[in-house]
Parts: sequence; C-alpha cells; structure tokens
Amino acid sequence: MRKWHEAHGYLLCPHSAVGVHAADSLSMLQKGRTVCLATAHPAKFPEATDQLGIEGELPKELAALADLPMRSILLKNDLEIVKSYMKTRIPTMDGKE
Repeated sequence: MRKWHEAHGYLLCPHSAVGVHAADSLSMLQKGRTVCLATAHPAKFPEATDQLGIEGELPKELAALADLPMRSILLKNDLEIVKSYMKTRIPTMDGKE
C-alpha cells in the first residue's frame, strides 16, 4: 500500500494491494498488460492506513453513513432462506420477478 501510494499517489485497499504486489512480483506490471481491479475503498480499512501513517480522505458518500445506525439480521446458512429474505428487501428494477 505504502509503495504504491508513494510511487503513484494512489491509495490501494489492503486486498487490492495484495493483487498489485503479486502482479509486480511476477514482473507483470512492466509488461503493460495487467489489470488489477480494486475490491474496496481504502477508507474501509482505517487500521491498515493508520499503521502505515497514510491519511485517506473519506468519500462524502461513505462519511454520510458514519452517523447512521448499524443494522443487521442473522439468517440461517441456507441459500433458499437468504434468497427469500433478499427478495423481500430488494425490489426488482421493473417491479417483476
């Protein structure tokens, strides 16, 4: 994370940094044909950025969530139960199944 941030001014999340480091270790980045997709915003991992002493700016969309109450629901580890719950919580785009 630190190496990429210092070299490119871009802060990777810890998971993305592992992928970039692996590609770099295999000399794939020098070949110019490697795509590394970021998995999350680094602000999601304040412990990692704090340990590195890197200040990451929190996007306004993420900052807006900080004051909202935490909500969670515990479901059984069962695909049909999860699918059923999701169908009740997330409407489809066209209103149809």
